[in-house]
Amino acid sequence: FHIDEEDIQSKPQSDENAVEGEVKGVKGDASANESECDCCDKPDAETGIVVTAVREGEDDDATPVEDPVVKPVVNKRLCATILIGDFFHNFSDGLFIAAAFKSCSQTLAIGIMLVTLAHEIPQELADFVILTQYAGLSVSKALLFNFISGLSVLFGGIIFLVSNASAEATGIVLAMGGGVYIYAAACEALP
Repeated sequence: FHIDEEDIQSKPQSDENAVEGEVKGVKGDASANESECDCCDKPDAETGIVVTAVREGEDDDATPVEDPVVKPVVNKRLCATILIGDFFHNFSDGLFIAAAFKSCSQTLAIGIMLVTLAHEIPQELADFVILTQYAGLSVSKALLFNFISGLSVLFGGIIFLVSNASAEATGIVLAMGGGVYIYAAACEALP
């Protein structure tokens, strides 16, 4: 078996004799360690990229050893980290919004809700990109799981409103929410 770095990067996808170096628009980058190993027919655990070895025959007609079937590898730890973190983040946002509607004027509560929505849009888009590009989920599964974790906003709001929190507890929740929004503004809005 012989794999050259130039074969991986330069041969077009439509060529049947080309080495599989590109999967779903991601170019394979063969390093010295990868070109010397015997395990190049296995997909990379993080990216799902498959590099198939090519057998060179006597008539110089290179044929792939096997037809690679690329199955996306799902990084379950990364999925769990993103989705559980997003669940608690949205749960906290639900607490903050419910505290605002319970204790503040309607105009201020709507403003807090809009600020929450404004910082959630880029955060949810980033979660979606991580789930699809790096964690290996399909688009439909990433949307579904992201939507389910987003429902925790309702869960947090309902729990706060049902709990009949005192004015002191509501003030503490609003102060924590204010800190979160200042942090979000400093991290997400400033260059």
